[in-house]
Amino acid sequence: MQMSWDTVYSWSQFLVVFFAGVALVSGLVVNKRQAKQLLMLETALEEQRGKNLELQKLITEQRVPADVERARSILLKGPKGTVSIVHVDSREAQIFALMIYGLLEGTGWNVATPRAKSPSSLDDFSVVGVELKFGEWPTDADGKPIFAGPGKSLLEALTVGLPPPFRPMPANLSRKDELVIVVGAKY
Repeated sequence: MQMSWDTVYSWSQFLVVFFAGVALVSGLVVNKRQAKQLLMLETALEEQRGKNLELQKLITEQRVPADVERARSILLKGPKGTVSIVHVDSREAQIFALMIYGLLEGTGWNVATPRAKSPSSLDDFSVVGVELKFGEWPTDADGKPIFAGPGKSLLEALTVGLPPPFRPMPANLSRKDELVIVVGAKY
């Protein structure tokens, strides 16, 4: 059989159509696989969203709401004292420290404007959340501090006036009756 340009042309057209068909079928197969994968991912995403909503609801139900007015009332009626407010060097911690300052201001407490502390100068103040640091206070049988006077009213006010996590923590402070509120990361 003799090859002519017409035969070559005909075969080339046939091969182009054939390979176009193969590409089309391959594309359909790949498209079908991707559709199945997309459906599985969407299903998994919906399941995860449902789990996240359940967890958010659980967290919201367990979180004790802050009662700022009650905290202010405790501070106004209780014994007064001096407290320092320090925060880690972040914008969020600074804003929250200023909110605590606003709670204490005008209640008779001696409190200075909050100041930032570098992590190295916070010594053992590796705080996540808000902590009330105190020096030496009498303790009960379990080793928990027994606050009296200004320390007690401040602890009560902060417990009701701040969202969790808030906790009193002993620290190596220069004065035994010193009180320091430390606002850490991710309060």
